[in-house]
Amino acid sequence: MLKYENIIGQLTTEQKVRMLCDVSCLSDKEYRVLGIPEMKTAYLEDRCGTKYPSPYMMANSWNTDLVGDVAKDIAKSMSDDGFTLAITPGAKIKISPYRLALSEDACLSSTLAGKYLEATKSVGLASCIKDFSLTADEIEWMDESPKSRYIYEYIVNPYRMAAKKGGFEGALVAHGVQTANYENVNRALADIVASDEEMNGAVPVCHRANMTNTVKFVSEGTICLEAVSVAMEAA
Repeated sequence: MLKYENIIGQLTTEQKVRMLCDVSCLSDKEYRVLGIPEMKTAYLEDRCGTKYPSPYMMANSWNTDLVGDVAKDIAKSMSDDGFTLAITPGAKIKISPYRLALSEDACLSSTLAGKYLEATKSVGLASCIKDFSLTADEIEWMDESPKSRYIYEYIVNPYRMAAKKGGFEGALVAHGVQTANYENVNRALADIVASDEEMNGAVPVCHRANMTNTVKFVSEGTICLEAVSVAMEAA
């Protein structure tokens, strides 16, 4: 039986489709009158503003207590401004010099990511952790053939460790990588989010999907922050 069958039964097909393609729609009155909590989303790093350095600059201090204090202050300001879902820095290591990450060390990266997750939980915010995927430029800095141990030790395990520290309700994933030998790696990572016991049933979340990919992503069990609802309606 569905956990929220009474609420789901009152939603129209169009409302259900919109929820899958744009979670910000939960701020609309037509959803809230059914008892669905409001969803207002922001990236935690964008909230640093002029008051604090970015999480990636803060990581250079190696001071986990300091990072935790800053994270709590930022999370509190988000809560005070009515946000309900914080998108927090990812836990994977820095693979490419052209991509931001908290650390080249898996333990430190997961600890710092966990501090941001703990901070959001302490003020009652839900969390969606970033970057549980590989990009094409990151793959350029890896071996030609996928090494499962590398992927588990430096991507999957840091997120597992971060989940133990703070927990998260969602993880930002990407589905496609147009690189030989790595075509299915992001799909496999998205499946891990949904099935891994240590991640406690987190939901794979796609930041953006175009007209072509919307139906594919949703059919694979992903919800979207920005997708094309008319593509789903047509499907």
